[in-house]
Amino acid sequence: MVTTKELIQENNEKREQLTEENEQYYTNMLVYIRSKFLLSERATEELLMEMLEHLLEGQKDGKSAENIFGGDPRAYADEVIAQMPKEKKKNQLLFGIQLIFSVLGWMVIARGAILGVLSFIKPVDEHLYLASTAAMVAAVLMMTAVGVLLLINVVNKTAFEEKKSTWKVAIVGGVSGVLVFGLFMGIAFFFKERGPAIEFPWVASLLVGFVMLLLSQWIARKNEATA
Repeated sequence: MVTTKELIQENNEKREQLTEENEQYYTNMLVYIRSKFLLSERATEELLMEMLEHLLEGQKDGKSAENIFGGDPRAYADEVIAQMPKEKKKNQLLFGIQLIFSVLGWMVIARGAILGVLSFIKPVDEHLYLASTAAMVAAVLMMTAVGVLLLINVVNKTAFEEKKSTWKVAIVGGVSGVLVFGLFMGIAFFFKERGPAIEFPWVASLLVGFVMLLLSQWIARKNEATA
């Protein structure tokens, strides 16, 4: 059985056969449909592949994407989306857990790398303050979720614009970055060294981070297998 990842790869390869005009039309719909993250990922990729093959067949007969799918790609995509199945609750949960492990894994690795470098320059405090850490983790996860939702919202609104509003994406990214930085600074100031402390050497931080990333990848493969 072809996996979802293989379907995506095949789609990427076949898309190269499209004319520039048809490729732009199809890619806009692809981005728009994929941004609906509550839909079944496998059903989404199967549908996109069917649409691509249909377009390639029509292209051979001299038809354009507009001839095949109509002059209003957003309306066509919305009509198709309304008939598609939602992702299973189990898979949504696994995706959420995977994302959490991935974000926390990189956080812990970044901590270990920074402390590791600084330890060669000066003595560093390798203690982990539980209350401060909990506040930091909660803030990062919250901002990640908000950032993703904002980005998806921008993609949904600009997917079919002839001139892409890249500045909107840049603004969302910039504002998110400023908010995350401000949040970090606020937590560092108000929650500095709060709660019980445990020693957590930078080497252990790196190892735990890598383990969390491996778990994230394992969950992703498990999620794909059950899709």
